[in-house]
Amino acid sequence: MNNGSNCTNYAAYRLASNGVPNPGNLGNAGGWDTNALAKGKGFTVDSTPAPGAIAQWNQYEKGVSSAGHVAYVDYVEGDQVWLSESNWSGPSKLRVANKSEVGRFIHFKDLGSSSVENRWVAFQANTGDLHVTDGSTTWNPHQGMAAGTSPSITTLGSGYRVAFQANTGELHLSTDGATTNTRQGMKPGSRL
Repeated sequence: MNNGSNCTNYAAYRLASNGVPNPGNLGNAGGWDTNALAKGKGFTVDSTPAPGAIAQWNQYEKGVSSAGHVAYVDYVEGDQVWLSESNWSGPSKLRVANKSEVGRFIHFKDLGSSSVENRWVAFQANTGDLHVTDGSTTWNPHQGMAAGTSPSITTLGSGYRVAFQANTGELHLSTDGATTNTRQGMKPGSRL
């Protein structure tokens, strides 16, 4: 599955990356809440954010488009929800929203607690570069990523390690900002 440039594809990609079985076609983002409940597979829809859940807005709700919107919940800290998302106008991005700004949350497979120590997020910015953020600081090594790939991130105490396919096709490893080129070629489209 590609992490492509629309919100539903990106959200489905993130769910699949977490081992969520394919729930079938949930339609436009604005119908995900109703369609997830209609699938009868025990999905919960409520106003409580959790890491691994999907933030969902119906059409025109809280300023979204006629198709609605979905985003992936990476972390929750108090009333702040860390969302990664994509839309028709570009690649994935990260933003922080108050939970009151979200229509509702769909719980396909929550991932447990979200402590300050494990809130690093790695993503491909709209420039094509790898970015890593903890929400207050964003690190950009000015290293291009291969199109259509997603980085893998592991928390190391208060730091992180990221593995990603550079735009050269080689595997790169980055630990707390120091990037190493492994000089190992990667097959196009492979996942970490």
